[in-house]
Amino acid sequence: MKRSYTPFFLLLFLAIIASNTAIAVEVDSVRYCRNASPWPCNAKTQSEYNAWSQRDVPKRHQKRTYIARYSTPSPAATKHLIFFADGQANAPDWDLNGDSDTSVVTGRVNDFRDHFSRDDRSRNITEVQGNLPQRILNGELSGFSANNTFIATSWDARFHYASSSSTLSRVANAHFDWLEGKFVRNNLDVIILAGHSRGGALVTVLAKKFRDAYPEIPVMVYTLEGVANPSRSVPSISSTKIDNPIEVNVPILGLVPAGEAYSFDFEDHYGQTDLLRAVNVLTGRSFLPFDVYSVRPMAQTNPIYGTQQQFFDWGWFQQEWVRRGHNEFNNSWAADYVFNDIQLHVDDLISERARVRPPVARCRATPSSVVGTSAIAQFADSGSTTPPGTSIVLHQWEFFKPNGELHYGVSGAGPHNYWVYDSGHSRAELTVINSEGVRGSSSCLFQLINFAPPTCERPEISTNPGSPVICIGE
Repeated sequence: MKRSYTPFFLLLFLAIIASNTAIAVEVDSVRYCRNASPWPCNAKTQSEYNAWSQRDVPKRHQKRTYIARYSTPSPAATKHLIFFADGQANAPDWDLNGDSDTSVVTGRVNDFRDHFSRDDRSRNITEVQGNLPQRILNGELSGFSANNTFIATSWDARFHYASSSSTLSRVANAHFDWLEGKFVRNNLDVIILAGHSRGGALVTVLAKKFRDAYPEIPVMVYTLEGVANPSRSVPSISSTKIDNPIEVNVPILGLVPAGEAYSFDFEDHYGQTDLLRAVNVLTGRSFLPFDVYSVRPMAQTNPIYGTQQQFFDWGWFQQEWVRRGHNEFNNSWAADYVFNDIQLHVDDLISERARVRPPVARCRATPSSVVGTSAIAQFADSGSTTPPGTSIVLHQWEFFKPNGELHYGVSGAGPHNYWVYDSGHSRAELTVINSEGVRGSSSCLFQLINFAPPTCERPEISTNPGSPVICIGE
């Protein structure tokens, strides 16, 4: 029988085609019309995005908010939470460096709105090839996969420059509430945020919220030419301008700064800097005709040197001024910039997260219930655990009466005898503290079920745990 072979050049051609085939991603419209034209809209917010309604985001903003979900494991399985945000999507393309609606950082394509009819909840849209979310899911970032990594990108967050501070706060809170539902606190290893232009301002606000709510979880945040409005308070920035330390030669004027930015104190904004990696990349070059509104990105003044430096790295915070057009921060060099920094620092942050992860306290009551008017229960540690490299150094117990009143406390793993004489559930709260000073708590219950007490003059408690009242001398 003659064996047939597929020509090598054909296999090579097919491989090239496969490697360049873009992947479709599901893009959601937060709010949609239940009726197609020409019938009345009868709009509804998708249940997935109830946070937008609960936070009272204006309905017109909800209808124009689009979110792409690249990977959605269950909250319990999610170890990495990733969210990237695009800039203000409805701005005209005044910058000649690229299409303002196309982004390799998020995968957004410039015509994505054309895929939606007003009654569409979601559409599968072929995103920009080589985008950052797909690079992460394709295995370029070790340990990150669709099974353990939630990735979503906002193709239009409606976090607009001219919106009121109240509206901006509602939009930011809606995004935060929604993202909070995508993970279980003790299971999450790291939060990674990145945003361009107005999206950069949004993720700067979100990073602060995550730092305040979950101080034990590392946050990595990348502000790519993040644009904030000095006349708004979300985020609150100064109207003081800082020159780009890079100079360019302009005819007649000579050497002038390549751009300028508004002063913003990132350290004051974030407050705590442990378990944080914040990167700010900017140019400050005008991108609106005739410098309309003096729209500028945010920049940190470097107090160490007293003058602005083109590049500095404080460990937790890095800033770099570059010579780029505003919309070039959507291009592949920006995606590479973010990816390379994540790759360089994420393992150290995850290792630090493991070190400060709280121990898991476990306790037991023996027996768990007794029928009688009083009894002695034994409470003891039942296999509490702590992260590798740490050890449990202290057990603290608090015993509570059925009415919730604290009775007393003791130390040590146990077992500890506790005399119960009130009917109902008595509770013991065990707190374990490990060698890093991190605490974990658990509680266990003992139930005393009363019956008619014995008739005797000298009631006494048996020394056997769980035994009811006995009468001495009878």
